[in-house]
Amino acid sequence: MIALEDEGYWVGRKLIKSAMEYMGIRALYPKHKIQISMNGKARSIHNIVIERFFRILKHGNIYINDYQTIRDLKEGVKAYIYKYNFKRFHSSLDYRKPMNVYLEYLNSVG
Repeated sequence: MIALEDEGYWVGRKLIKSAMEYMGIRALYPKHKIQISMNGKARSIHNIVIERFFRILKHGNIYINDYQTIRDLKEGVKAYIYKYNFKRFHSSLDYRKPMNVYLEYLNSVG
């Protein structure tokens, strides 16, 4: 299994831990044979889509909530992703919801 995760965040010129490392989740990777998908420090081009989503997730949810437990974090992120895909209108999709666009695509090819 490969985990697509963010590089971390920068304060000035200092790299601070990624969200997964900060919360202790990264420590579970070896036990579950999970590899990190990265191609070098400060090079997000390999994971550009997930990097963009992580930015949106962090600024739209994680940074503005004071999650105290991993369980709270998981529930909050799950709710945010549901809202993001099923409820939120996206300007880049002509103000349609992502899941509607996806289902329209599936219907058109299948």
